[in-house]
Amino acid sequence: MVIALSTASFVMLLDGTVMNVSIDEVVQDLDTTVNQMQLAITLYTLVMASMMMFGGRLGDIIGRRLAFRIGVVLFAAGAGITAIAPNIGVLILGWSILEGLGSALMLPAIAALIAGNYEGRDRATCFGILGGVAAAGASAGPIIGGFVATEWSWRVVFASEVVIMIGLLLASGVIRDTKRLIPRPHLDGVGAALSASGLAIAVLGIVESDQWGWITPKGALTIGGTKITPFGFSIVPFLIMAGLGLIWAFIEWEQRRTRMGLTPLVDLGLLAIKRLRAGLMTYMSVQLTLVGTFFALPLYLQIVLGKDPIETGVRVLPLSIGVLVISLAAAPLSARFAPRRIVQFGMGVVLVGTFALLGSIKPALAGWEFGISMAMMGMGLGFVYSQLGNINMSSVGPEQTSQVGGLQGTAQNLGGALGTALIGSVLLTGLGAAFDKQVQSNPDVPAQVRQEVTKATAKGLPFVPAGEVTTIAEKQGLPKAESQQLSNTYDEAQITALKTAIGAVAVLIMLSFWFTRHLPMERLVKSAGRAPPAEE
Repeated sequence: MVIALSTASFVMLLDGTVMNVSIDEVVQDLDTTVNQMQLAITLYTLVMASMMMFGGRLGDIIGRRLAFRIGVVLFAAGAGITAIAPNIGVLILGWSILEGLGSALMLPAIAALIAGNYEGRDRATCFGILGGVAAAGASAGPIIGGFVATEWSWRVVFASEVVIMIGLLLASGVIRDTKRLIPRPHLDGVGAALSASGLAIAVLGIVESDQWGWITPKGALTIGGTKITPFGFSIVPFLIMAGLGLIWAFIEWEQRRTRMGLTPLVDLGLLAIKRLRAGLMTYMSVQLTLVGTFFALPLYLQIVLGKDPIETGVRVLPLSIGVLVISLAAAPLSARFAPRRIVQFGMGVVLVGTFALLGSIKPALAGWEFGISMAMMGMGLGFVYSQLGNINMSSVGPEQTSQVGGLQGTAQNLGGALGTALIGSVLLTGLGAAFDKQVQSNPDVPAQVRQEVTKATAKGLPFVPAGEVTTIAEKQGLPKAESQQLSNTYDEAQITALKTAIGAVAVLIMLSFWFTRHLPMERLVKSAGRAPPAEE
């Protein structure tokens, strides 16, 4: 049973990172852009984050095993569509939407099935295995995707996922469903719509901030040929405020249903449990930094250094190994050490690894420095992921595990969506700022070229190989020498932008320590299976 559930989790988490190392190939194959791929990657995790609470509650209504099976079917259908996608729109339908919906049903069901079928040390071990396998899936995505994309095609990955999901569906009979501990609840459709739309609209604003501008419009959302720029401003802050407004309305609606004695989509009282709230926020913040890093690194390795997908995967392999080995080895540590200390130690190792990574980003790859930084980040993440699932599930009784599974999935995938959006925005905004600054400070660049660069960076620059800058400049009539100089300047700006993005990751990790202060200081194996007091 654990093998089947862990396999599903592995595939879902692998799916979220496998596309990153294939960005360049997918962009060329589908004739799209890096910015459109950023949107597709963000939408994948966004769909999961926005629908996860719905998926958890649906599992309470129809049964966790049935919810898992429906999720498997949706995921397989989405993977099949992605494998044959002729353009970015079809890829978004299959990968970002259908696979995202399938994952939103499977992830809460997996957490609830493990929590409902195991107790004590067995539960801690199972969650450690699940955390290790899932984290390995996220980090193994680059090497698996890189190998398959290089040797065959990125499409083969998704075709393989169809086969795996069919196998899981056939094997799902070995999964023991959990007993119903509460009366069959009614689905809160209004709550599901409010939560999903609120999260979706707010994060859409963040992910498109580089294209549309934070305050002053760069580009604009276009509907029916009309550019949407409210009162002359970018639509981004309006989207974020609208999303937050819908989330506030969701909270009010849920509280109203609770007062009326109706079943809410999620019991918001769960968030009063300090250790659960701390576990969810830590999960979200760590996932944000991991996924944000995985968005930036392939751009450095492939577009700046010209590595192919398999070379990219090999370069991040130390991270994958570190996550898998430490996650499995550290799972039993909660029987000897306080989970808070294990998580904080892991985050400290991740932070040191991030600073090492910052120093290794150079125009020429510093192989050993880069490898050590990847290994350190992987080991630190292994310590963190080995503990968080058990912390969250041991915070409540068995009748609430589906809801906590939904909340954990929301935190995990919202962190992933925000990681791609925020780090991607920092990276692309930093690229434009660094390029413009370096061009303006170079007296050898003609004044007319400096003016054109300022106009271009104000609209946002694409992240492309520096050689393309030479080609574009020569097509605009610049002499070869000046075009090459402009290309060199762009190359330097890319390194500066990447360092800025990784520096932002380091800052986010430091801020994440704040969320760990309410993680449990007692050993969890003794208390697993029993809900703690609400304000423990």
